[in-house]
Amino acid sequence: QVYTPIDGLASNDVTSVAVDNQFVWFGTRYNGVSRYDKVNNTWQTFTKADGLTNNDVTAIAVGTDSVWIGSWDGAARYDKTTGSIEAYRIAETQPGNFINDIALDENLVWFATYDGVRRYDKRANTWQGYTTNDGLAHNQVCSIGADKNYIWFGAPDGLVSRYDTQNNLFNVFVTSANQPENRVNSIAIGTNSVWFATNKGITQYDKPDNLWKTFTAQDGLAGNYVKAAAIDNDTIWAGGKDGVSKYTPLTPWQTYTTSDGLSDNEVTSLDIDNEIIWFGTVKGGLSQYNKTSKSFRSFTTKDGLLNNYVKAVAKDTAYIWSATGDGISRYERIGGSFQNFRYDVELLPYGGRGLELHSSIIDTEHISLINTGKFDSEVEVEFGLNKTEERQQKAFGRLLRNKNVVRVLFLD
Repeated sequence: QVYTPIDGLASNDVTSVAVDNQFVWFGTRYNGVSRYDKVNNTWQTFTKADGLTNNDVTAIAVGTDSVWIGSWDGAARYDKTTGSIEAYRIAETQPGNFINDIALDENLVWFATYDGVRRYDKRANTWQGYTTNDGLAHNQVCSIGADKNYIWFGAPDGLVSRYDTQNNLFNVFVTSANQPENRVNSIAIGTNSVWFATNKGITQYDKPDNLWKTFTAQDGLAGNYVKAAAIDNDTIWAGGKDGVSKYTPLTPWQTYTTSDGLSDNEVTSLDIDNEIIWFGTVKGGLSQYNKTSKSFRSFTTKDGLLNNYVKAVAKDTAYIWSATGDGISRYERIGGSFQNFRYDVELLPYGGRGLELHSSIIDTEHISLINTGKFDSEVEVEFGLNKTEERQQKAFGRLLRNKNVVRVLFLD
């Protein structure tokens, strides 16, 4: 089954997915945020016209009572109970309002920006900013990870900042190399360690022993560029441009490539699903590794996947969600079949060129999409007389709301 703009899907180019029971939130580019309700099979889209600070959405974080939406011009908070949206311009400078990442830590909300870190205290309803003047390693912050009494921040030059929430103190650490291109792409936090995926390898921080160690291709890692990392009990999985690697203490790195059954060596994302590890790839679709049988299985367009470029993958109790280069694919665990959600680009001028669905996230109540449209003028599309007037108006309204981008989504 294919879903078009009439049904509410904002864009085909999806980059990330996260699941939380009944709802799935998706991030896209240029057209705001959309939300999908799995139980009622309904969609809802939010843009600047609904209260967002800007339609260029860059990050989403889902909490128990609210959803935080970041953009290049501030943040917005969606109240799950009332359905209202409150906008915040979180800094005086434009770089300080460009949000790269969002993390939730009980009553605190953290925002990574191009001009330091911003923190919102929900109880006191107050904002506070942190820069290099306060001990932050770098004012450009790429990623955030919350770990009990500590908040971790990754920078574009391999530097890592750790903020002690109890003592209000920053510590600065160096990963593999303090180089301009050594971006900290993601942070994975476990019970005894924190892992930092970078352009120059993957770095482990041992919390009990307060020790740092960086692993590269020379140590057995598949390649030095690591895009995604996830912790599976005492095992770390790392995926990048040269395949997938896993590491367990006291054992050497083990690498998997296409010669071992991986569908494609360039891995974009991964998710731990009990005995199954799911990998999204650039050209090979979706790859599944079974830890029990130690074997791979691949899913491509031949199996019903919408597109072989999988930007993000996420699980829920019944489905595996894939954000692809041409829409969203949902794999049913029991039936073993795909159901696809697609934006009908034939309804758009220029064949929909310039549209990109960038990220998504799944919440207990909704699925949201973040979208963008690179058109400089309003677009009017005739959807046919067989549709109700109400549904025509909803679809038309979505096409008028341009320049909404979501790049990163997070679940609390």
